[in-house]
Amino acid sequence: MPRLQHFGPHSLTDAELARWVFGNAGPKQIPALRRCYLRQQWDASVPGINPAAMRRIQAWQHLARRWTQQHLQRRPLLADPAAAARYLVQTLAHRRVEVFVVLMLDSQLRLCETQELSRGSVREARVYPREVVRAILESGASSVVLAHNHPSGQTEASAADHALTECLAQVLTPLDVDLIDHFVVTRAWVTSIKFGTKTATGLELCS
Repeated sequence: MPRLQHFGPHSLTDAELARWVFGNAGPKQIPALRRCYLRQQWDASVPGINPAAMRRIQAWQHLARRWTQQHLQRRPLLADPAAAARYLVQTLAHRRVEVFVVLMLDSQLRLCETQELSRGSVREARVYPREVVRAILESGASSVVLAHNHPSGQTEASAADHALTECLAQVLTPLDVDLIDHFVVTRAWVTSIKFGTKTATGLELCS
């Protein structure tokens, strides 16, 4: 496609880009493909789209998450806030129910592992501080980052979110584990409970 080669992807329409990626996509498939992207769940449910192309996209997304995680494992998590936010978005933004995860960090603030500790409904995920503390101690983490998604799109942390953060911070401090932050993740924003700051994800531009 000469225009893509000479002027870049921004010179093409959604339908033209989709056709280049999927081969047999047309304007009628764009809404379904957009939904797949927003859910971050690529499957063969879009009529008229080659399933092999969908599997390639799915594999690429998995590879992108893996590369981001590997990047965060090689350097302090907060040394690259954009990569950290991108990893949280890749991990949580597409989930249809509320999910609570803990990012386990070593003494150099590098990501060791991510543990999903609770999965709930569209409105909430019940989190038990005792189970969170147990998982952190078993992992041997020196510092942790908490994160959960709001499928409703609500960017503000609830009173329960603040209470959980304060409770865990008080429990973990005597155990010499630093709770760096607790993030609320939506498709549009990643919100820091500790600092009250928001980082745009860019996904809202595709909705």
